[in-house]
Amino acid sequence: MGKSILVVGGSYFAGKVFVEAASLCPDLSVTILNRGTVPLFIPGVTEIRCDRKDPEALRTALAGRSFDACVDFCAYEREDVATLFSALPKNGLGHYVLISTVSIYAPTLDFPVTENARPLAGPQPALGPASRYGFDKWLCEYTAMGACLRARIPYTMLRPAIIYGKYNYAPRESFFFTRALSGSSVPVPEGCPALYSFLWVDDLASAILHLLESTAGHNRAFNLAGPELLCYEHLVAVISLCMGRRIETVRLPAAEIEQRKIPLPFPLENHLAYSGELFSRTFDFCYTPFFYGMEKTWKWFSQHRQEEGHGGD
Repeated sequence: MGKSILVVGGSYFAGKVFVEAASLCPDLSVTILNRGTVPLFIPGVTEIRCDRKDPEALRTALAGRSFDACVDFCAYEREDVATLFSALPKNGLGHYVLISTVSIYAPTLDFPVTENARPLAGPQPALGPASRYGFDKWLCEYTAMGACLRARIPYTMLRPAIIYGKYNYAPRESFFFTRALSGSSVPVPEGCPALYSFLWVDDLASAILHLLESTAGHNRAFNLAGPELLCYEHLVAVISLCMGRRIETVRLPAAEIEQRKIPLPFPLENHLAYSGELFSRTFDFCYTPFFYGMEKTWKWFSQHRQEEGHGGD
């Protein structure tokens, strides 16, 4: 008998890629729950329109339903998790998977960061509007662990590194693509020591499917990150190869980049370097090489651009 899974979120980027992949698995029955602002209309996928922040509506939407697993893509505050568990019928869930983030870790000089690293103890005011993001995600994890313990169901926390790939609405790889297409140079921070870990969105979808097939991930947390660590100079070089065109660069001091408010997508001086080895060992999982994933991403971006009427390149 196949498994029934509930996907909370699932209309944008990573969630959408996962739902597309899961819908192709004959042994999975997929139901998505979200506000319905972007319906997917994927054959075989059941869509429930509901705002998870409305406890009564959520209870009504989930009444009488049961699922072997829930993959939660859009829990950003601890109340999101608490509301979901209070709405689930008793014995209505077999496994809870929270898509968390590597941003839950406290700043450290040790890298790559593993799952044993210390989590944040509070918000990070220096991050401005994003000051609560990592800490709130950690509170989501903490709340989920307690809720699963009380409900006697297993949990798994997945902490992706920087995600890239098709449907990405964040200006990450698209920053480099659009600068190159417009003929603009890409600023490269001079002497920038920062290294970054990446995760192809298709690998995230594949990792979740691996996880759902096994009990090896029960009551555990895993980073998801490819093994390559890249700096800005390497990023530009790889993306240039993927695009098949030379990307002009200009070297600037980090202070000047910040002063001119050039919107580079990653921090200039802080490592975002994480180890995804534990997941790889546990599930015999192989991450896609960064070049291959980025090449696929560029092809999708280029095709999507043409379909939107921007013309050939």
